[in-house]
Amino acid sequence: MKSMMRFTFVLCLLAAACEGVKSHPPDMGCTPRTCAAAAANCGMITDGCGGSLECGRCTAPEVCGGGGQNVCGLGTFVGQNCAQQGKTCGLVSDGCALVLFCGACQKPLNCGGGGVDNVCGCTPTSCAAEGKNCGQIPDGCGGALDCGACAGGQICGGGGSANVCGGGQCSAKSCQAQGKDCGLLSDGCGKTLACGGCTSPEQCAGGGEANICGCFAHTCSSLGKNCGQVPDGCGGTLECGTCTNGETCGGVGVANVCGPGSCQKKTCVQLGKSCGAASDGCGGVLACGGCSGGTCIDSGLGGSFCCTPRTCASQGKDCGIVADGCGSLISCGTCSGSNTCGGGGLGMANKCGPGTCTPRTCQPGNCNTFSDGCGGTVSCGACATGFQCIFDSELETYRCIAAN
Repeated sequence: MKSMMRFTFVLCLLAAACEGVKSHPPDMGCTPRTCAAAAANCGMITDGCGGSLECGRCTAPEVCGGGGQNVCGLGTFVGQNCAQQGKTCGLVSDGCALVLFCGACQKPLNCGGGGVDNVCGCTPTSCAAEGKNCGQIPDGCGGALDCGACAGGQICGGGGSANVCGGGQCSAKSCQAQGKDCGLLSDGCGKTLACGGCTSPEQCAGGGEANICGCFAHTCSSLGKNCGQVPDGCGGTLECGTCTNGETCGGVGVANVCGPGSCQKKTCVQLGKSCGAASDGCGGVLACGGCSGGTCIDSGLGGSFCCTPRTCASQGKDCGIVADGCGSLISCGTCSGSNTCGGGGLGMANKCGPGTCTPRTCQPGNCNTFSDGCGGTVSCGACATGFQCIFDSELETYRCIAAN
């Protein structure tokens, strides 16, 4: 703890240079704030639109943070890292002189999506909010909602509107017919389709379009970086500039941020990366390997690992929607005759059988979306800060475990 306090205190003695250096945020409908509007005269601040800007340097003996957040003064101020602030994504101020990048969220989670700024989360929709009154629809967070059944001889989707009761017939639409290639999707007639997963670095809806594999590339500004090379998150590399006035890239103690100190390069092992690309913290980019027959998965804590998706056959499943163990859901078909999915009894989740099925529910420690064992899914949300969501192949659920 003492070494961490000394480190964060050092951060507050260092100010970022170059007043007015900034870049436009990806959301062009947002008006970024200025250093003056934020009453900041030193260090780095967030611009309120997903980017960062630098507000100048203090004149000795004053230090940045000594007069308050991003204000020059003679006092002392200890900055806080992402974990100390309980933040898991996006850009945040350390409360002193720097902007920290706290990571990106794995879809379907979004930064602030659960109602808490800079915390990965998702707020499910409802049948009423979507104007649906029958069948199953995606909840927007990786799970599915049951919107009820039609009465009086009406058919779900029969009136021409998906998942709305009507008097006509309904023609179910496949993932392909709807131009979708990932995630959960309604067929318009009351059933939920699993449209598959994406290949890294793409994520489902990663490019901003629902149920389409894509990737949104970061900028130097959105990462809070001002020097060296960094991965853009989509397989490319960003050039974030060079340091001046004798400063070193990473010298401030934060990767790819200019400062007067020296920088110690990190390795893939030290970063917890077993695949993909990563910044070495000092201006270079590391190649941490590929995944043969699998996909590279973000651990949610800055690291990465290779994951081989599980098929229906390898899991011994023949009905309903199941997790592939790598963050995606796959469809294993339907039961014939009077059989029901999961109707085979205890230990027969997603196996057709003549009995009834009791669906799984979220239990303490569960996370992400997985099969309820009866053909549907259950969505259990995200893990708390400092935990990562992993697939438990024995229990066939995702659960939170503490970071190493």
